[in-house]
Amino acid sequence: MTKERAFDYPEPVAFVVDDEAQVRAFASNALRAAGFKPLQLASSAEVDEELHDTIPQLIVLDLSLGDSDAVEVLRVLDAPGGMSG
Repeated sequence: MTKERAFDYPEPVAFVVDDEAQVRAFASNALRAAGFKPLQLASSAEVDEELHDTIPQLIVLDLSLGDSDAVEVLRVLDAPGGMSG
């Protein structure tokens, strides 16, 4: 299975990563109004799982998630198999 790139969708994909549902909903509404397809993710584990299928054009990332922090998520994104390959 190949990863779907953000440009495979009719609108650009954005990951909204926050452990608070209200924050995810607020950011998603703003991104949707700006023409993005927001995918709401509550943890770094969800980011890792979603990266198997989709590579976003934009990521809105909470600095302190419940299961890790933003720096760890950025490391996952930069690692082989993340967004970089």
